[in-house]
Amino acid sequence: MADPIQIANVFIEIANSEKEGSITNLKLNKLLYFAQGWSLVRNGRPLFEEDILAWQFGPIVQSVYRTFCVCGSDPICTVSENTGKGILSDEEIQLIIDTYRRYGRYSASALVEMTHEKGSPWQTAYSGQHNAIIGKNEILDYFSKMRPLDSFAKKDISELITIGRFAENGATILPHDDWDDDDYE
Repeated sequence: MADPIQIANVFIEIANSEKEGSITNLKLNKLLYFAQGWSLVRNGRPLFEEDILAWQFGPIVQSVYRTFCVCGSDPICTVSENTGKGILSDEEIQLIIDTYRRYGRYSASALVEMTHEKGSPWQTAYSGQHNAIIGKNEILDYFSKMRPLDSFAKKDISELITIGRFAENGATILPHDDWDDDDYE
């Protein structure tokens, strides 16, 4: 099972690889919550074992929050060197990528609003105290009722729609109108 810091590092690397991307501690913790929810639904098991806590501004993974709290509300520029001992599986990395593709485009405040929806696991657990645990069963129940998380991965090239034909060397040849290359010299 993955360590939450390892997962956080992957989210940070994805965000920082985008042209104008960045990620704050608040946004990072919301993405971890969404990834945990989708892992419970898609894979039938948690992505990480650490409990998610209900804090004022939404779900928090305490070890991740503490690791990156030195950044305050500024973007996190570098990953943590404390990565735990486990190795992320291809399935786990795919889930992280899929979670980022759905939720990474939103601001931290928009993600906070999503986690605060009426009937959400956070809303049920939060009582004004920072240490209320959001139960994995409650997360599973909630995410099970949502539109499934799309996967960016294509397992088989035959799933792709291809227009054109293949040359002898395997290259795709796109169709064109009845014109001759000589017409455009």
